[in-house]
Amino acid sequence: METVNQPSKEKVDCLALVEEEIATARKERRPMSRQALATLVHKRTNMPLKDAVSIVEAFCDEKEPGVPEYLESEFVIGWLKVLAVLQVIVGGVFFYYASRAHQRAEPIWVYLVLGTVFVGVAVLSWVKSLEQEIHKK
Repeated sequence: METVNQPSKEKVDCLALVEEEIATARKERRPMSRQALATLVHKRTNMPLKDAVSIVEAFCDEKEPGVPEYLESEFVIGWLKVLAVLQVIVGGVFFYYASRAHQRAEPIWVYLVLGTVFVGVAVLSWVKSLEQEIHKK
């Protein structure tokens, strides 16, 4: 029976597994996330994923706060910048079509709105990537 101060043997085994995996990842210099640790605990111990997540979260909050929740949050910066560049290109294409439509005396407002939206979202993506870089440091 589990008391307040004594964790169960299963939980101790899970904590040892998490500690060992973090140490191995550091030694091998490979990225590790809390989600990956929880999935590992879930697969190796057949513990429900919800319980594995709560054990890993509690352990990392207490002893390993540097372990990120998801690896995507560590690597999303580059993709936001690539996405921003692509959105500027698409916005530029819409502006080009707006100029061509203006030469033909056709309505241009649709092209201008779409171009502005794409460039605006590109600026937002770029700023978000810079904010994430600042918060990482």
